[in-house]
Amino acid sequence: TKRVFDPDRVSMILGATVQPLLDVVMSQLYPARRWPFNSFAMRTITHMLIVSKTRSANLIPTLMSSLSQTIQRRLLPDPTKTADHCYSPWFIHYLFESLVIVVRTKLELVKGDSAKTLEAVGEIETVLFPVFQSILQIQSEDLMPYAFQIMAVLLEAEPGQISPTYLALFKPILAPTNWQMPGNVHGLVRLLQAYLKKGTNQLLALQSDIVDQIVQVAVDLMQTRRTEQSGIRLFTGITEALSLELISPHLRKMLSFSLRRLIFSGDETYSLRRYGPVMDLLSVIIGKHGLGTLQANLHDLTVLGRIQRAFWSQFLPKIKSPTRRKAGLLATVRMLCEDMQLWNDMPVVERMVASLIETMYASRAEEADKENYLTMIEEIGDGGVKGTRLVHSRNGLHDPFPDIQDIQSVVIEHFQRLSQQRPGVLPNLLQRCLKEGTYKT
Repeated sequence: TKRVFDPDRVSMILGATVQPLLDVVMSQLYPARRWPFNSFAMRTITHMLIVSKTRSANLIPTLMSSLSQTIQRRLLPDPTKTADHCYSPWFIHYLFESLVIVVRTKLELVKGDSAKTLEAVGEIETVLFPVFQSILQIQSEDLMPYAFQIMAVLLEAEPGQISPTYLALFKPILAPTNWQMPGNVHGLVRLLQAYLKKGTNQLLALQSDIVDQIVQVAVDLMQTRRTEQSGIRLFTGITEALSLELISPHLRKMLSFSLRRLIFSGDETYSLRRYGPVMDLLSVIIGKHGLGTLQANLHDLTVLGRIQRAFWSQFLPKIKSPTRRKAGLLATVRMLCEDMQLWNDMPVVERMVASLIETMYASRAEEADKENYLTMIEEIGDGGVKGTRLVHSRNGLHDPFPDIQDIQSVVIEHFQRLSQQRPGVLPNLLQRCLKEGTYKT
């Protein structure tokens, strides 16, 4: 059921409500194993924080301190006591979800001011890093996934280069034991992407073969079906962040591993969930370096034609993320301009042009009205939480083409070039697609 609350009223009662609820959470009257009230109390706090958002700015220091103390007192084992630390996934998830909401709210308040952002990140790290260090030291499989995701949020937000604190953590993060826990993979991949985006030169100075190591991490992720898509996303992050000179020695291997399921599976039905990450990777390669670079590193050139026929046009309008949609639009229009053989198959060309138009109209008409309540958190029937991904840690996708502010102008420019290459063909094709399609203007 959709719940509607007045954010101003919720923010007024938030300060008076959170601490009593946290006192209940930490009370021995409600043991974690035998009574689920702790989980419901944390869920209530999370929901109130979602609704109040930045209206609770004056409570941020208190909230962050209280939530971090709750982690220390209730989730981290005390060697001097034999306490029950067996909490439900619900409780742990909502506790860290509450924490990341507070972190993101604090960062949102100083967005656009580098000096204040740097100060805010420092204040957050002062409170949270001792907790994260304890979690990493005890190698808690239940808590480490959340720590890595919040660390990624902080590294992405921090202006300038990678700080000495994060540089010191880089080598331990690559330790195989961290990657062997499946729950850690999502947060670690995002954290590595943030490292690459912010300070490739710093990492190369730290260790000259760092690109080889990160590529090998992605290859290892590709060995199991459960982490295969995370491996492809890491390949995409490498392609976004690094120059062609750095990725060229690895590009053939990256494409070989990313496309092997498509080549050998024989699938006739394609799902966005499975092949969406492959499309993201190809979009970034084509958008940044051109179709020729992709073709030069494919073992089998027929794979590209199979992708174009099978699912490219179908998936493009379904891409939700604006940055991924921009990459997809740019890659599609570059394929139309640079792949001369593609024009031998006019039905495929027509579908690609139609998907371009549909995607551009959809992006213009898209509303930012999203559900921000607890329905955002994926739940399963028994009250547990599916996975360990923090909904409110998402920001989160890097823009591989930050210099392109208006993708529609770029598409139109390429269409003009196509019209000169193929006089009379493209205008008729565009008119037919516009006439047959129904688009929101």
